[in-house]
Amino acid sequence: MAELFCIAVCDLFPGTNGSYPLSHQSPVMDERLRKYGSLVGSVVLVVVGTLATGILPATVPYQLLAGAIIVAGFGLGYIGLDALGVD
Repeated sequence: MAELFCIAVCDLFPGTNGSYPLSHQSPVMDERLRKYGSLVGSVVLVVVGTLATGILPATVPYQLLAGAIIVAGFGLGYIGLDALGVD
């Protein structure tokens, strides 16, 4: 069963060539995770921060928290775009 899983994963992610054991991620997967995970995380942070500005009370500490979440989202998006090679 594990061998079938390894074959399926190696076919799904080209570049692994079956040379990595199941307990370790390949460098190709690490790169994809960094690229797309950071972009998805940035979108989630910006959306959550934007929704937080409307849901949280309109006091300074809560609005600063919501703003910090949004800024963190844009920072993570910048890292994601840099990982994709966008200048």
